[in-house]
Amino acid sequence: MLFFFLQVFYSFSDTLTDDKAINITRIEKQLGNSPVGDKVNLLNLLAKEYLSVNPEKSKIYANNALELARILNNREAQSRALYNLGEANYFLYNYDSAIDAYLKSLEIEETKGNDTIISEILNSIGLTYESKGEYKKAQEYLLRSVNIEKKLVRKSKIANRFFYLGNVSHSAGDFQSALIYFKKAFDIEELLGNKQKIADIYNSIGIIYFDLGSYEKALSNYMKSLQLVEELQNKQGIAHVLNNIGIVNYEWGNKEKALEYYQKSLNIEEELGNRKGIAGSYNNIGIVYSNWDQNEIAIDYYNKALEIYEEFRETRGIAQALNNIGESYSDLGNSQKALDYLMESLEIEKKLGNKLGIAQSYNSIGMVYFKVGNFKKAIEFNNKSLQIADSLKLSSVLLVNYELFYKIYLQKKNYAKALEYFKFYTLQKDTIYNKQFHRNLAEIQVKYEIDKIDREREMEKELMIQEYQEKEKEVRTQRTYLVIIFILMVIFGILVYYDIKSKTKANKKLKEINKEITGQKEKLSEALDELSKSETKYKNLIEYSPTGIMYIDKKGNIIEVNKKMLQILGSPGEESTKEINCLEYPPLKKVGLSDDILNCIETGNIMYNEKEYKSKWGKDVFLKYIIAPVKNKRGNITSLIINIEDVTYSKKIEKSRTQSELKYRILVENSLQAMLIIQDEKLIFANSRMKELTQYSFKELSVKEKNWLKLIIHPDDYERALNNIKGGLEGEKIPARTEYKYIRKDGKVRWIETLGSIVDYYGKPALLVVAIDVTERKETESILIESGEKLREANAMKDKFFSIIAHDLKNPFNAIMGFSNLLYEAYDNIDEKQRKIFIKNICEASESTFKLLQNLLEWSRTQTENIDYNPEIIDISVLVNENITVLKSSAINKGIKVNTTVTYNTTAFADENMIKAVIRNLLSNAIKFAKPGGKIEITAENTDNTVEVCVADMGIGIEEKNLNKLFRIDDQFKTIGTANEQGTGLGLILCKEFVERNTGKIWAESELGIGSKFKFTLPRHRIY
Repeated sequence: MLFFFLQVFYSFSDTLTDDKAINITRIEKQLGNSPVGDKVNLLNLLAKEYLSVNPEKSKIYANNALELARILNNREAQSRALYNLGEANYFLYNYDSAIDAYLKSLEIEETKGNDTIISEILNSIGLTYESKGEYKKAQEYLLRSVNIEKKLVRKSKIANRFFYLGNVSHSAGDFQSALIYFKKAFDIEELLGNKQKIADIYNSIGIIYFDLGSYEKALSNYMKSLQLVEELQNKQGIAHVLNNIGIVNYEWGNKEKALEYYQKSLNIEEELGNRKGIAGSYNNIGIVYSNWDQNEIAIDYYNKALEIYEEFRETRGIAQALNNIGESYSDLGNSQKALDYLMESLEIEKKLGNKLGIAQSYNSIGMVYFKVGNFKKAIEFNNKSLQIADSLKLSSVLLVNYELFYKIYLQKKNYAKALEYFKFYTLQKDTIYNKQFHRNLAEIQVKYEIDKIDREREMEKELMIQEYQEKEKEVRTQRTYLVIIFILMVIFGILVYYDIKSKTKANKKLKEINKEITGQKEKLSEALDELSKSETKYKNLIEYSPTGIMYIDKKGNIIEVNKKMLQILGSPGEESTKEINCLEYPPLKKVGLSDDILNCIETGNIMYNEKEYKSKWGKDVFLKYIIAPVKNKRGNITSLIINIEDVTYSKKIEKSRTQSELKYRILVENSLQAMLIIQDEKLIFANSRMKELTQYSFKELSVKEKNWLKLIIHPDDYERALNNIKGGLEGEKIPARTEYKYIRKDGKVRWIETLGSIVDYYGKPALLVVAIDVTERKETESILIESGEKLREANAMKDKFFSIIAHDLKNPFNAIMGFSNLLYEAYDNIDEKQRKIFIKNICEASESTFKLLQNLLEWSRTQTENIDYNPEIIDISVLVNENITVLKSSAINKGIKVNTTVTYNTTAFADENMIKAVIRNLLSNAIKFAKPGGKIEITAENTDNTVEVCVADMGIGIEEKNLNKLFRIDDQFKTIGTANEQGTGLGLILCKEFVERNTGKIWAESELGIGSKFKFTLPRHRIY
């Protein structure tokens, strides 16, 4: 089972606090009344404020800030907007978009050489790559940030980066590097006295020691962390450490104590509303219930955890939950479902590069294969796990590796290897779970509890001292107030004196000011000339702008309009255009432009929109426009600027493309065949017929990325299908027609026939596949093949049947006729003893013939299905004892002892008469082939859903080459008994028919000269 550890104790709040709400309201109010130049900074502030509350809204504000910053050519604001955009995408799990935005911000800041901001951006890029599972790139960017922080001598930031590097190394499976980075971070944080960060580091080091199997060191670090977070009253931190301590207790074997810690952690996480923490607790509680064989409850907890992990796209959590669900299904006996979940978990761990997770997944898969008896696969996967665990010194994983190898080789009867791995397992277990370790664990926990009591007493003492100090402080404060009042009175007197003195100087100053005003008038005249030149420059810019620009007042009257605007509208001149009132002109009101102008006036917000419009002069155009308010110094809107772009041509192209797409979509969607497009092994497109075939929607398949094929193609055909797709995309020749088995959503297996061809899809090669369901045809073919096979078997049985009748009936009748004729003709010439011998031979031949006829009759009835079949709960012990009684005389005649260990109430669900016949035939054979004076053992053993019955004799045994001939009518094997008893060869064939009719299995194990064991199984309960 995979545990979920919790690593850090601080997180962004996802609730809107009162202070934050007030701050956001204040900034939004400022935004409505500020000039365009200030808006960009306010938009960036709002993007930052909304980040932890509503990332989607943060993203909108960041995009608005970026667009405005580009219009204003403000590089600093652009950089900040890009960084905020990266942060918002990171919070929304759009990691590629986040990295793209960060890199663009980094590019701007590197030209400016601002090391402080560059370091923050590098750190954010590194953390984003860690979330993507690209650990080498994460380390690269974090180390670049470390080098900058060392240059800036910012110790707190250096420690912070080392801590992140420790987490990245841990995720990558490099535990040694992780411990080194955490030690560097610890040394700095200890110098700075940062208790919270020290607690984080202790907790992270504890997780690494747990992964390495050093549970004592792990618990010691967790306890140090817990002590610090309790001092800081950090509930989040307390919850996380309690969870991790619970994991150590679970591995220690104290499941009840582990559950207690998990429950405490869960209660705190629920109180704080931390959904990721809640998911971790659900996962670990599920592991405890799984250990108690309550796998249904465990799966329910795992699914709750999985739902939260998927909500937050927490890939490591998803992998762990999937692995644990798979192991629980394995414990429930559903091996196929178990493998599906475990393989999915393994793929995620491989993408993340999490070597510990990969090793644990390989071991779990190996365990499933072991349970189903596929030892080759079990050894293969467990060996992969062992190689990783041994290279990383993962003690806990090595322990389960050695244990599984021991079990495998024990089942394979390779006792030398089993003993070898058992020694490894014992040595590893002693290393992890020695007695001193248990004592140390208990001692650490006791020390923590005692220390906690001492700290509480110390806090009470400090509170008493604090109360006394506060009272003393209150007295000192009153004295201070009296002194301050006296000083204020003195200051007031001084101020009055200086006020009188300053008025005298003021008259002199007024003369100087009059002189300055005269000079400023001259400067103002010069400024007006410059303003006139500037106005001419901006007028030229507007006049020759590539987009239409219109300047209107608040009443909708057009004040100014440039040439491009006249061209866009098809207007004959400026005067004609100015006759239009933008708020009252009906065509403008109809398309909603007038409403956008009013909205801009009322809210002060910049408005963006696209509208189709027919101008006053009959020109049809598609307009893309931006309406921006113009404000005076008091913040009041005085007029508006409308910037308009003609996008008619691009819209026509878009419309034409849309119509073309619609035409082909109608053809594709109404096709009689399923049609799909595959690119980079991913499903890019599928029509509605695909859903009719598979019952899966396109969305359900496409979200599986490259695993969509595994969801629908049958495991028997999956590798062939995948190779055909890969080969086709790599330019190899595609088979003209191919048939595959596929699995519908309802679990039914059906057949499809496919045709494929390579096409160009958005500049890249893709595979276009047309598929049609051919299940009915395949079923018809299968029925024909099966019928032919059954016909051949029936002919073989018929030939054998007649052969038995011709040969096996002929011999006993010859004996009966021979001895009866001899007795009749020579009755008076032979003595009484001789006559009895003849009569005995006639009786034995008659009895043998009767048994043969009875077996032939019962066998023929099974072939024609005329025999009664009434399954019910039967007691095997009763049937065994009945048959021992029936055949007791035969056993006594040969001095054979028949023993049974089948206990009363060993039950099965089967037809009583059929099973009675099976036991009678097997016991009769055992007596026939047992050596005189020998012993026969009848045993029964219960498994999960079946009972296995065994009839063992210490007789002559059967050669291995003849074992395959048993239970077959077309290739019979017959031999005489130890007292020359004859057999028909039909008894075992009848046993096979009866056992299989009751959904069981029958087989034989034998060693020549030692004896034979005939075994069969029956279901213990009704099979639905």
